[in-house]
Amino acid sequence: MSETPQKNPRQFSAFWPLFILLATVVTLQAVSIQRTLNQRQQIEANVKQLEKVEEEAKKVDTVLGAFSRDLLTLASQNTNAQRIVTDFQIRQNADTNAVDK
Repeated sequence: MSETPQKNPRQFSAFWPLFILLATVVTLQAVSIQRTLNQRQQIEANVKQLEKVEEEAKKVDTVLGAFSRDLLTLASQNTNAQRIVTDFQIRQNADTNAVDK
């Protein structure tokens, strides 16, 4: 009896599926890193803007404090100044030189 030899089934290599998987993971990580770097740049820009706003707020606070102290000093001599102090309930704290409103 002669048997015909069976053809071996074709063996597939796992190289290409693993290569595609690896390429996909690398691409997704690169996109993730890119987005993270963009977010970091945006955060740094926002911090710089907030620093400018903070400086301006400190200047305004200083000017407003000086104006309020001057207004309180003037209120003892001027009825209009006294009315402004009364209307806006401006007073000076005893423990600090800050003015409350």
